[in-house]
Amino acid sequence: MIYNKLWFPLVILLAFSSIKCLAQSHFKNKIQLQSSCFWEQKPRKIVDTLKKQIAFIVKKNNIQLLVINNKKYFACNLPETISSSKILITGYVLQTLQTEKVIATPLKLISAYSY
Repeated sequence: MIYNKLWFPLVILLAFSSIKCLAQSHFKNKIQLQSSCFWEQKPRKIVDTLKKQIAFIVKKNNIQLLVINNKKYFACNLPETISSSKILITGYVLQTLQTEKVIATPLKLISAYSY
């Protein structure tokens, strides 16, 4: 009886995790990130790490933003010549300084892949 109650949630969990892995496996083209990042001009704390997140590239006022789960990020080392609108990224979320007005959360990419 207990096995029957545990079986269904386990199957659903495995199905969702395998779908995410299949979606991530399509990202094979490594993006050459810029070596320098202007966020490094002032020391910033790393407040979070994003690992293997699918990001959509949108342009706002000629600025490339990454949108992940409806949150906007500005990656300082993402090249402007990206042809894909969807990429797989890993990176550091950086603190926003109190003296700054930003349209998106600062992000330094560690790796990025496109289709």
